[in-house]
Amino acid sequence: MKMEEWNYLKCVYNWNERSSYGLMHKGENETYLINTSDQKFVLRKYRRDQCSWKQIQSEITWMQELKKYLNVPKVITNKNSEMITSVSQTFYVLFEHIPGDFIASPTESDYQRLGGLMAQLHKTSDEIVKSKELGWTGFDRPIYNSDLLNHQPLKRLLNFGLLSAENKDRCEVIARVLEEDFKKCSRDESLIHADLHFGNIIASSKHWYCLDFDECGFGHRSIDLGVIRLHLMAEKQHEQFWPAFIEGYGDHFDEQVIRIGTALRIFYMAGKIPVRQDIEPLRNQPNERIGRYLSYIESELRM
Repeated sequence: MKMEEWNYLKCVYNWNERSSYGLMHKGENETYLINTSDQKFVLRKYRRDQCSWKQIQSEITWMQELKKYLNVPKVITNKNSEMITSVSQTFYVLFEHIPGDFIASPTESDYQRLGGLMAQLHKTSDEIVKSKELGWTGFDRPIYNSDLLNHQPLKRLLNFGLLSAENKDRCEVIARVLEEDFKKCSRDESLIHADLHFGNIIASSKHWYCLDFDECGFGHRSIDLGVIRLHLMAEKQHEQFWPAFIEGYGDHFDEQVIRIGTALRIFYMAGKIPVRQDIEPLRNQPNERIGRYLSYIESELRM
């Protein structure tokens, strides 16, 4: 964070000179922990090339609606009663700090609870959508369609200079299969979190809080389930914990549909690597990382 940005933020949020900040996480966006003399906050700095003011406002709108039913961090306004603060063409949003911990080593019961939480999020968002009219701000979210999940990632991967010719060939084959398989999924543009996993959940003394709604949008629910499958595959824990998660989720999709949603989610993630080379972990052996993702997809699609 640049010093002029920090100075402006201190002013607009009425923080004193003893206030400090520290980087918590750098991924799609940057997340900072703010310490004032008597409080803590979480500050989100959005990528300039990723989110418009309208999209961020839509994300906040969803968080405010969901907070009526689920545990979601509260958005803190600045001294001008604004939820989004613009500094040097960069957008910031301030959230309440939730005392608690991430679940570093989730158990079978944790995965079952996570499945139930995802199901609750899906059912609650369906009820919210039914209550809104066209033009509602919450509808201004990305659509996870074939273009976003397949066409755009393929283009970025084929143009990525660090990707081997062999892996580019695999990408083209996979994209053709995904194009056809996507048609097998029923047309479903319901709200999905798009990144709900244990890294985006804080466990307080009494509750679990859902974090990071910056990727939420409308798409097939199997994509949300695919987030969990990818994490379990990466940790080699799929056979151990997937049954507990899907039992907690309850609303069973056809296995083939879940596999297709998972493959689409993974291809979408692989397609981010070429344009996220400013993130240190993604700069480390990107060809090998993408190759692993492609192997996961080939396994899911039984290619």
